[in-house]
Amino acid sequence: MEKSVSFTTERGAEITIAIVTERGNIADHNVTSACWDLEYTVNGKPTFGERINDPEIGAAVKLDMGHRMDGRKMIAQVAVAPIPADRLNEIDALIAEYMAGVNAASGGESPAVRLARELTEDMDRADSAN
Repeated sequence: MEKSVSFTTERGAEITIAIVTERGNIADHNVTSACWDLEYTVNGKPTFGERINDPEIGAAVKLDMGHRMDGRKMIAQVAVAPIPADRLNEIDALIAEYMAGVNAASGGESPAVRLARELTEDMDRADSAN
């Protein structure tokens, strides 16, 4: 299953936000693996992104556009693209559906809460074994 919403920025870049539930297996191209990812692409190229509320432009998508070196410093380059008002409800609904799917897949726990619980259980088992 793949659901997506796309919009075009003022400069002509096409941004797509999609829920991806299957990915091809790197080792065997005849096999797919189940996943639950929210994928951002700019002109078909995948990148990291997030939905934000920018104080100056309102609802927007913040995208990772790579890094550059400035002397010995590595500087992250980001782009902030305003979400058109006519696509805002669709994008928010898609992100809400993604979050509901992640919560259902993880048994209602956030990944951070689950990791903390599992680490605590592992430490308790190690203490009881000693």
